[in-house]
Amino acid sequence: MVLQWLRNTKNEFGRDLTWPLVLTSGYASLAGMSYGLDLNYWSGFLGMPQFQHDFGIYSPTTQTYTIPTTWQSIASGTP
Repeated sequence: MVLQWLRNTKNEFGRDLTWPLVLTSGYASLAGMSYGLDLNYWSGFLGMPQFQHDFGIYSPTTQTYTIPTTWQSIASGTP
């Protein structure tokens, strides 16, 4: 219904709008949102002390557990 209304308008956007274009745009939007959610929960995990303790490396100089930046980069780039 909206697609038909846009096609009847006089601007170029409405005339060029097709179902494959709408579906492709919707899929790309969902993929972008999914990637954003992945990075969001990953950054939450990295800030959790228990996660750092379970999966991090102990540093005797600071006496804390940290996750190396190379591991962080690999895990955030994988999705």
